[in-house]
Amino acid sequence: MKRGNGVAISTMLCPIFQFMISAAIDSRKPLGARTHRHLGRCDACKRFRETCLTLGETLRSEASALPPAGGGVSPQILAGPLPRRRRPSMRFVQLAAACVAIVASIFWLNGRVQPTSEPTRYAFATPDIAIAQTWTQMLAAPLVTEAQNLSNDAQFGLRFLITCMTIRPVASDAAPHLHDFVPSPQR
Repeated sequence: MKRGNGVAISTMLCPIFQFMISAAIDSRKPLGARTHRHLGRCDACKRFRETCLTLGETLRSEASALPPAGGGVSPQILAGPLPRRRRPSMRFVQLAAACVAIVASIFWLNGRVQPTSEPTRYAFATPDIAIAQTWTQMLAAPLVTEAQNLSNDAQFGLRFLITCMTIRPVASDAAPHLHDFVPSPQR
């Protein structure tokens, strides 16, 4: 992409396009349409493509100058990897472990002797009525006081609102003056 002054800048997507360019050159496949469009706009990616092409050509020419492999390589290596030995699957191992655990628990449970004992007897305590009454009174006293305080606050609030609604402001021209209310001194 280019700035307003014509200087090429790279975009956030340049690393992705460079990865696609490198993969296409390594696999000797053609570039996609979007990558071609990006190469038309981005000088950095153009230089990257040229560098990759030059590097690939250089490596191929140097590899062709080397003698072919096989002279000092053992036949086992040239034959490729050995076939894999078949290991038991993990599912089979899990199933076998579960079977062993079940059999062991059955033997363990059968070997234990359950002790026989009398049924447990429970004793119920009945609380003293006088103590219960004092506790309830002790808990109820602060609650009753709080309820009375809330009731008094609500009544005060209602009285204040009623008072505010019944007061009507007087007209500004009929405002009383302070000297009208000042009592005259008696002599």
